[in-house]
Amino acid sequence: MKRAFTLIELLVVMAIIAILAALLLPVLGRAKASAKRMTCANNEHQINLAVHLYADEHRDAIAYYTNNIYVDYKKYILPYLGHSDGSSSNDMIFVCPADNFDLDGPIGSWFGDWGMHGRGFCHQSQTQFSSYWFNGVARGTNNTDFGMAQKPFASVQNPAKTALIGEDSGGNRFERP
Repeated sequence: MKRAFTLIELLVVMAIIAILAALLLPVLGRAKASAKRMTCANNEHQINLAVHLYADEHRDAIAYYTNNIYVDYKKYILPYLGHSDGSSSNDMIFVCPADNFDLDGPIGSWFGDWGMHGRGFCHQSQTQFSSYWFNGVARGTNNTDFGMAQKPFASVQNPAKTALIGEDSGGNRFERP
């Protein structure tokens, strides 16, 4: 005589599988978020290296050639990342996976005047299709200005507290070089 599962036994097994899946989904979500953070951190690391390589060949500084050095730095460092052509939306090293928020929402009210709409900074021509900014406020005649533009990197007294590259979706917070 063949014995089959009863309906109760089948429902118990399905309930156990559902509970295990419910326990596993948050773990998978955290792992995915962690992978996105690591991708962003690795991108920033590569961009920082390229900025330092550029500065090493240009008097230990990034010159202030433009009013929008926050994003224009990208065109100066592209050759140090192995790119020979201009800035495009295909430069994945400048795209943070976490940069996918709605610019037409509450955050967009800050950037709407600049014509930014849609999802993420990395899709905006105004940011040169980059999720990252350069701490490049122009150096003035006094030493109270923030920023690394025109400042020799070797003159930074506290590098651990000085932002060089940052993520737009993480906020633009500059520290004193």
